[in-house]
Amino acid sequence: MALFEIRNLAFSYPEREYPALSGVSLSVEAGEFAVLCGKSGCGKSTLLRHLKTVLTPFGRREGEVLFDGRPLSGVPQREQASRIGFVLQSPDNQIVTDKVWHELAFGLESLGGKTPVIRRRVAEMASFFGIQEWYEKSVAELSGGQKQLLALAAVLAMQPDVLILDEPTAQLDPIAAEDFIETLKKINDEIGTTIILSEHRLEGALPRADRAIVIGGGQVICEGGASDVAHILKEKADPMLTAMPTPMRVYLALEDETTGHVPQTVREGRLYLQGRAGKTARHCEERSDAALQSGLLRCARNDGGTGNDGRAGEAARLCEERSDAAIGSGMGRCYRNDGGAGQDGGEGQAGGAGEAARHCEERSDAAIRSGLLRC
Repeated sequence: MALFEIRNLAFSYPEREYPALSGVSLSVEAGEFAVLCGKSGCGKSTLLRHLKTVLTPFGRREGEVLFDGRPLSGVPQREQASRIGFVLQSPDNQIVTDKVWHELAFGLESLGGKTPVIRRRVAEMASFFGIQEWYEKSVAELSGGQKQLLALAAVLAMQPDVLILDEPTAQLDPIAAEDFIETLKKINDEIGTTIILSEHRLEGALPRADRAIVIGGGQVICEGGASDVAHILKEKADPMLTAMPTPMRVYLALEDETTGHVPQTVREGRLYLQGRAGKTARHCEERSDAALQSGLLRCARNDGGTGNDGRAGEAARLCEERSDAAIGSGMGRCYRNDGGAGQDGGEGQAGGAGEAARHCEERSDAAIRSGLLRC
């Protein structure tokens, strides 16, 4: 059974010409890591706020939201507070106490938890998130990344079934944002908490997510695994394709496949490019070998059949030696045209034959360079 199920949800803010959400239908399974992505103003935050009734915006609404098989509107507020955790974009709008340790305990105190239980859970969260060093500090002394981590730890202390996060890395620097996303993945893997994340920085989020949901104009454009979503966006020529991680965009620009795995991380992208370079080199070598064999055959047919005083075999051997360094048929043609000047010793002179050989070698080197450039 899906933990959240949204059925044909539509929502319009008061005095707005266009709806913020229109016909949204999707589900999120228990234990899943789902990422919502889309342009600013596409309806991501509005959709997430409909997953907790105390945060639902005012306006005209149609459709239904189910939580654990029940209408969300019928789930008691106490149960929603303990089972549905919500982390806002700005931690300053969520932190309510002045001390780190008190903020960690605030939610459990509000739910009426017993003191031993509160102390144990607070200690567990402090250890899990590595905040022991600033456990006694004032909230005003914390950095933006520490505040966001504190807001997450305070929500997780209540052991919710699902964590909903609305662009939590928007005010963090790239390193802090990457660490925060990695922490979410750790929570999902080690605790089994369902994660629903709205995010613009997809380089870190998509490779860690089980499913991506692309929102546009208040509707679900596509959903599925990261690779499936990438192929669909490319097929539709959707502008959201430009927001995908760089390895995905590079792959889709070079390949024509409409299915299959798409590299999502820098490591996967590097391996893909190395493999592609190896295929190109092998293709080039195969073409060069084919051209070399063609030149040898033509040379043997033309020079190997002279039949005068054993010179046919000599011509074939000489042709083979010259052809080892040649790419394409230019070498064979050069030998036949210029090298033949010295085949009849009674007509030519040794100096003329040497000059012809040097001229042939120069033209062969040019043919080799030309063949390499074309390959």
